[in-house]
Parts: sequence; C-alpha cells; structure tokens
Amino acid sequence: MVYFQIFLGEGVKESEQQVVQVDVTSKFGKNVHPVAILRPGTLEHVSVDISFSDQPVTFSLVKGSGPVHVIGNHTYGNLTLKSASSQLVTLKWD
Repeated sequence: MVYFQIFLGEGVKESEQQVVQVDVTSKFGKNVHPVAILRPGTLEHVSVDISFSDQPVTFSLVKGSGPVHVIGNHTYGNLTLKSASSQLVTLKWD
C-alpha cells in the first residue's frame, strides 16, 4: 500500500491541532512515527510518500478530534491500480 495524502475533513474544529501517527509492526518489533501535524487555516493537507509492503500498519489520530482523511493506493509489484483501488481512510477521535 502506498499512501500519498493526508488532509483535514469538513467540520474540524478551528483551533484544534490534529496529529496523525502510524504504527508499523515488523520482524524487528513495533515502531511508532508521527506523519502529519495539521491545523485549520494554516496547514490543512500534507503530501506524503509512505509505502508498506506486507507489515501490519495502523494510522491513528493521537491529538485532535478530526476528521482527518488518509488517501492511498494498493500496489502489486510494479503495477499501481490508481482509480480502481484508491482508498480513503477517515480518522476520528471517539
């Protein structure tokens, strides 16, 4: 899976910073990395180029109440299926 954009959704609180992190589990253990810090009116989207092969991956909204969207594509070897397999993941604090 290749992820390429993280952006704020409609209805996000004006004064609230949104922090997105990714948890990756590999044969070396679990790694946690912040990948985006977004603010309404200042930084509402970020372009990223993050790819994962077969590791379990979890995106989390660790600060803010969202919504924040993450867009990516499934890739198979050298083949990328853009329109057929684009995915939108919405992160929201419950």
